[in-house]
Amino acid sequence: AAELMDEAQQALNNYLKVSASELKDRYLGSDKYAAYAEDLGKAAEILGEDHYLYRNLIGKKLYFEGLSIRLEDETEDANIARALEKQMEALKYEDRAAYIYNEIGLLYGNMYGDNGTRDFAPQRIEYFSKAIDWAPTWGIPYANLANEYLDLDSLQRSAEYLLEAVRLSPWLSSLHYGTKELIGRMIDENRAEEAEKLYLDLAGQFGEESWNWPPAYFFFNHSQYVNLDSLYRQVVGSYPHLTPAYLEWGDYQLQFGKFDEGKDILVQGLKTASAGELERYLDGVKTAYQLATLGTDQTDAIVGFLQEAIHIHPEYVPFFVALGEQYVYNGHFEEAEKLFDQALSDFPNNASLFQEVGFFYLKNFEAEKAERVFEQALDNHPDKLHLRLNIGDMYLENGLVNKADDIFEATIRQFPEDPATYREIAGFYMERGLQKQADRVFEAGHDQFPKDGALYYLQANFHYQIGNLNKAQRICERVTQKRDVTGQADLHYLLATIYAQEEDAEDAVSSLKTALDKGLPYSRRKMLADTRWDKIRETESFQAFAAEYFPE
Repeated sequence: AAELMDEAQQALNNYLKVSASELKDRYLGSDKYAAYAEDLGKAAEILGEDHYLYRNLIGKKLYFEGLSIRLEDETEDANIARALEKQMEALKYEDRAAYIYNEIGLLYGNMYGDNGTRDFAPQRIEYFSKAIDWAPTWGIPYANLANEYLDLDSLQRSAEYLLEAVRLSPWLSSLHYGTKELIGRMIDENRAEEAEKLYLDLAGQFGEESWNWPPAYFFFNHSQYVNLDSLYRQVVGSYPHLTPAYLEWGDYQLQFGKFDEGKDILVQGLKTASAGELERYLDGVKTAYQLATLGTDQTDAIVGFLQEAIHIHPEYVPFFVALGEQYVYNGHFEEAEKLFDQALSDFPNNASLFQEVGFFYLKNFEAEKAERVFEQALDNHPDKLHLRLNIGDMYLENGLVNKADDIFEATIRQFPEDPATYREIAGFYMERGLQKQADRVFEAGHDQFPKDGALYYLQANFHYQIGNLNKAQRICERVTQKRDVTGQADLHYLLATIYAQEEDAEDAVSSLKTALDKGLPYSRRKMLADTRWDKIRETESFQAFAAEYFPE
C-alpha cells in the first residue's frame, strides 16, 4: 500500500511547492493522474475502511480522477461537469485539502452559464479563497485570485493578491502575464504612477527570481506614458543589489545608441553581482551588445565593458575568454594573444584560465599554442585529475584523438587507484563512438578493479546502445557468473533487456527475476510502461512473471 501511495503523494507535494515539472505535466496533460487514482484506490482497498488513512486515500483518489477528466478536454462542458462532480465528492472525504478547493475554482473558470458567459465569479472567488484558508503559504490560489479580480476590473484587489503570489512563488510563469495585464490596465486608466508603485513593490519581493522580472517587459508598450529610464533609476535606488535591473537598464540605453551611458550602467551592475550571477550577467550583456550593434560599425563597443569587467572580477575566467573572442571577431588575433599571455603570467595558479585559453586556441586552429598552454597547465598543476580529463576531452572534441590518447594514458598511470578515472575516460570515448579506445580503457579498469560492477555495466551498456548485442551479452553473462562483482541487479536487468530484444522470453524473464531478487527497484507501472519487453510481453513466460511479481 505504501508504494501505491508514494508517487501520488509526491505529485501533490510538488504541486503545493509550485514545482515547474509538476505544473508542466498539468499544463500539457498527463495520463499519470489516472494511474495515481487507480493506485490510491487499490491502496485503500488493501488497508480497508477501518484504517485511519482510508478516507484520505479515497479523497485523493477522487481528486486525481477529477483532474484526469478535466485534462482530457477542458473545453467540453460535459467533461467539466463530470470533473466537478468528482471534486465535490472528494471534499466529503478531504474537506481541508487546499488542492481540491483550488481545482474546483479552476473548474468553475471553465464553466459557462445559460447566457453563454463565464458567470461563476462568486464561486471561483469562494473556492480559491478556501484554498488559501487551508494553505496560506501556497502561491497558486493567490495568483488565481489576482487574475480573477483583474477580470472583474477590481485592479486594487488584483494587485494585493498579485503581490502575495509573487512573495510566495516568484518563479510562477503565469504571474508574468497577470502582471503585464494589470500594469497595462492601470496605465490605460491613467494610473501610471500607481502602476510604477506596484512594480517597485513587486521588485522588493523578487529575490533570486529577479532575473525573470524585467521592467521593460511590463512597461515597454506604454513607454509614452512611463519614463523607463526614471523607473530603472528608482528600482536600483530602492534595491541597489537587484543585479538584473542594471542589465535591463543598460540594455535599454544600448538599444537607443547610448553606448557610453549603457556601459557605465552595466559596469555599475557588475559591481553588485554575486559570483553566482556572473555567468547570466555576461550572457545578458553579450546579447544586449549583439542586438544593439547589429548592422552598425560599433562591433567593438563591448570591448570597454569587458576590460572593466576583468579589472573588477579578475578571477572570473569567462571575461578573459569573451574579450579574446571579441578581439578575434574584430580581426585582432594578436590582441587576444597579448591578453592571454599577460593573464597567464598574472594568474599562474588559475588552472581554469589555462584550460579555457588552451581551448580557445584549439577552436581557432592553433593546436601548437594550445598544446603549449596545456603543458604549462599540467606542469603547474600535476595533481589535478579533472584538469587532465578536461584537456583530453578538449582534444577529442577537436578531433585530435592521438593527443587525447596520450593524455588519458598518462592520467591512468598517474591516477590508477580510482575506478571513476576509468569510467570518465571511457565515457569520453563512448560519446564519440570510439569503440576500440573505450574497450581498451574498460579492460584496463577491469584488471585494476575486477569486482567493480559499474565498470562492467558501463561497457556492456555502451555496446548495447550501439547495437553490438553479442558483445554486450557476452560481458553480462561472464560477469553475472562472478558472485563477488558488485552491481549484479543492474547487470541482470541489462542482460534481461538483451534477451528480450532477441525474443528469448524464458532467459529474459529468468534474468529479470534475478535482478528483482537482488534489489532492483521496479514497480508494476514501470513494468507496464517499459518498452523493453514489448517483443515478449504477450508470451506465456512474461505473463506468468507479471502475475507472480506484479499481481493486479
